[in-house]
Amino acid sequence: MKTVVGGMLLAGACWNSAAADEIAPLSPEARAAMRGSSWSAGCPVSLDDLAAVEVRFIGFDGEEHGGTIVVHEQLAREVAAIFEQLRAAKFPIGTVAPWEQYGARVYAEKNVTTGFYCETAQDDPGEWSSHAYGYAIDVNPLLNPFHDPSSGWWPSPAAANAPRDDAPGKISPGSAAFAIFAAHGWAWGGFETGDVDYMHFIKVTYGSEAAYPDRPYAAESLEYRSTD
Repeated sequence: MKTVVGGMLLAGACWNSAAADEIAPLSPEARAAMRGSSWSAGCPVSLDDLAAVEVRFIGFDGEEHGGTIVVHEQLAREVAAIFEQLRAAKFPIGTVAPWEQYGARVYAEKNVTTGFYCETAQDDPGEWSSHAYGYAIDVNPLLNPFHDPSSGWWPSPAAANAPRDDAPGKISPGSAAFAIFAAHGWAWGGFETGDVDYMHFIKVTYGSEAAYPDRPYAAESLEYRSTD
């Protein structure tokens, strides 16, 4: 782990290679679209805390496509590097877009990879979701569903996709997506028990009970240790 001070990861982080023009503050148009949808007054981060990251990715048609993902500005360069590595590995992604372009439920059914949206945690309505801080990304949610202990697989059309196999775009410990996110210090929700969340990656932070962006330590990388 490396020390984070004021949002900057010290000691020469390996992910700072992203080009500056891939990352920008939220535009006035993006802010207007987010207000009352993916963001509203009372959310734990401000619109000034967020950044739009323009990424390139390989679609299921084998062609290169572009999209925008919104994350906390502290993680913007890291996320740009992650998506560049996903593209290089030819890990297929359906669509990458801001949450408000589709909204609740629809983004998952449309298999849209997305980052920030301000909602409480699905497994604990008393706490903010990691997405509400811009510290989480859902990848190919139709192929990598969440299991709600009370209602089953979500989104519901994804139940047939729940088994972990080698199908393109699915995430498992053997997939390129898992390896790339883990190498940057992001934990996968597929190891949870009961409320397993195959789509979900969260940047690991540690050090206090403060919100994710205010914690003094962030993982530079994670190592997977198989229990097989």
